[in-house]
Amino acid sequence: CFAKDKGANGIEYIPNFINLYKRNLETFAAEIEQVKLSGLPVSIIINKSKLQKEVFINAIEICLELGIKNFQFGDGFGHPITSNDIAEILKVTGSENQIKVVGGIKKLTQVIDLFDTGINCVGTSNFYEIFQEVKVN
Repeated sequence: CFAKDKGANGIEYIPNFINLYKRNLETFAAEIEQVKLSGLPVSIIINKSKLQKEVFINAIEICLELGIKNFQFGDGFGHPITSNDIAEILKVTGSENQIKVVGGIKKLTQVIDLFDTGINCVGTSNFYEIFQEVKVN
């Protein structure tokens, strides 16, 4: 994220998950530590639908050990995150971290359901359509 006159106020980062598939846990962790050296808040972007369950859980656990507190699940490509996915994610992350969900969010009911599961933020390119539903209701 960038503010026009102040520079970056945070980093949204997609790690190299190939390191986890190859069991290079230290390399995966070192990459995230390098990003954290910026001193800016770091959000890690993880697309659950593109990772095997073990790799997905490992990625979250390593990020948590490194002090990452902001996560985005989904990247706008692939299957939408479901309420069941959120429940699984929250078992690993706990409720004290910031969770953003992105991808496939097209209806107001989806937004409400996701917030009801305990996430903090949604990202959607269907903002206008969703707010039209709000106006009708």
